Amino acid sequence: MQLLRLPRPRRIRDDRQTVHHHDFKHIADGVVGAAAIASTVVANPLLRAFYRKWGATEHEAHRLLPGDALIQTPRMQYTRAISIEAPPEQVWPWLIQIGYERAGWYSYDVLEDMAGAGKFVDGDSADRVVPELQTLKVGDEIKLHEQLAFQVHAMNAPRELIMVDARDNETGARFDPSSSERPADFHCASWAFILEEPEGDELPEFAGGTRLLIRWRIDYTPTRSNEIMWKAFVEPINFVMERKMMLGLRKRAEGE
Repeated sequence: MQLLRLPRPRRIRDDRQTVHHHDFKHIADGVVGAAAIASTVVANPLLRAFYRKWGATEHEAHRLLPGDALIQTPRMQYTRAISIEAPPEQVWPWLIQIGYERAGWYSYDVLEDMAGAGKFVDGDSADRVVPELQTLKVGDEIKLHEQLAFQVHAMNAPRELIMVDARDNETGARFDPSSSERPADFHCASWAFILEEPEGDELPEFAGGTRLLIRWRIDYTPTRSNEIMWKAFVEPINFVMERKMMLGLRKRAEGE
């Protein structure tokens, strides 16, 4: 991540002029996020068991979820969860508009921008449901940045959004994640967002709301460099950014 480069000016939605969105609040938020990333990377061996199931119950962390079958033998997996005081129908529009060149990630926008991944329709992560982004369908791409995107594999509104990225790391070409044949250097990841209504005695205080589960699974070529990259850097950085995203999604859905 290019954390030393100053954020560029962003364009407002109609692209007719540029404005600086990074006021003190944005910069302070970015400093907090950068500090969280640095400390999480450094303390990764101690924190890994915690952040791989952040917010999730033991049952949620270990149960089968939709999308698991895409990655039969994952080298890494996490399950995170958050309770939202809004029904799934109210959360869903905020969820399906996420992404680069879409409504953003509801996370640390300054850090996304510094990493070259901060191009969003409203400049910063949207604080509104964007009508033109509500037509997501199977086969569409949700970009992380210009060079990397997940593909929508399955949808069941307003309950399931399952994405996959199976790619040859050398050529960038996609391959079928269900195929037993793999390129020499590859990664194959699934990213599932499951919206449930809490039932029974496990989370009685959130009855009538939404339990958002996020399950990520990945297989990759088991080289030493890949092991270090995914486990020592990508995973802890992802936790900090995704935790903020989950909190941002909850704030927006509950604020309607």
